Amino acid sequence: MITDVQPFLSARDWRVTKPPDRSYLSLLDGSGAERARVHGLGRMRVHPRARQVVEVQLPDGSTTTLRNGLRRWGTRRARTRGSLPLGGARYEFEHRTSRRARVLGDGVWIATAHREIRGPAVELRAVLSPDDELACALFAHVLGPGRGSVLGALAEGMAGGS
Repeated sequence: MITDVQPFLSARDWRVTKPPDRSYLSLLDGSGAERARVHGLGRMRVHPRARQVVEVQLPDGSTTTLRNGLRRWGTRRARTRGSLPLGGARYEFEHRTSRRARVLGDGVWIATAHREIRGPAVELRAVLSPDDELACALFAHVLGPGRGSVLGALAEGMAGGS
C-alpha cells in the first residue's frame, strides 16, 4: 500500500473548452495542447447523462469510448462507474462520496479525484504514465468526481463555483 499521497497540482492546469458551434468538448493540458476531443455530449452539456457513452478522439486520430455508468440498476451514482479503455489499459472511475472518486487503472487505485470550488483536483497514489494522466483528466473534468445533490449544487452556486 502506498502511503505517500502527493497532490497532482497540474490537474487545475488542464481545462475544457467548447468551440463556437459547440459540437465537441476539447480537453487541453497545461501547455494548451489539445489532448482529446469528446463528441456526443450535446450542445449545452459539459457532463454526459447517466449511462451515456461518448466518443473520445485522441490527437493521433484514434478513438475510444467514455462511458458514464456501468451498472443498469439503481439511480444512486455510487452504484455506477465511469469506464475508459485507453492505450491497452482499462480505467474506471468509482464515485465514493459526494465530492470524491477513485481512479482505477486495470483495477489498481492510482489516484483520487476531488471536486472543489476552483475545479477538480487529483491526488496521486502512484506514478502516472501519460495515458494515466489523460484518463485522470478526462474523468475529473468530463465525468466529474463525487455524487451530486441538489443542496450541494445550490451551495456551490452560491459560493461562485461552476
